[in-house]
Amino acid sequence: MSTTRFRQRLLAILVTLLAMLTVTPTAMADMHGIDVSSWQPANITCTTDYDFAVVKATQGVGYTNPAMTSQTQCVQSKGKSLGFYHYAGGGDATREADHFVNTIRPPHTHRAGRARIGLGKLPEHGVGQW
Repeated sequence: MSTTRFRQRLLAILVTLLAMLTVTPTAMADMHGIDVSSWQPANITCTTDYDFAVVKATQGVGYTNPAMTSQTQCVQSKGKSLGFYHYAGGGDATREADHFVNTIRPPHTHRAGRARIGLGKLPEHGVGQW
């Protein structure tokens, strides 16, 4: 290989590497998700356009979203992706987790089969130590 040809290839490789390092990778996601709880109507997931929904299931150790079943059924009937979340109350973490899991899992419901789960919290509730 000639020196000139070697230099041209080396320069091409360096330019390519430089371009790769200076171009910021971006991900284009055109998905629209909604976060629903008992603050929204029970039929909100039936009447709104979205790609996925995250439904509040529980809070603390005793609260269960009274609209959860209706909101979940609409998400599933539309064939959309479903997630559940627990809003931490700052109490006993194990009891809160048990309350959440027992609310969304079978045999009580069949909602959690392919759903995603999450945790919401407020620092003023003292859950930073969790």
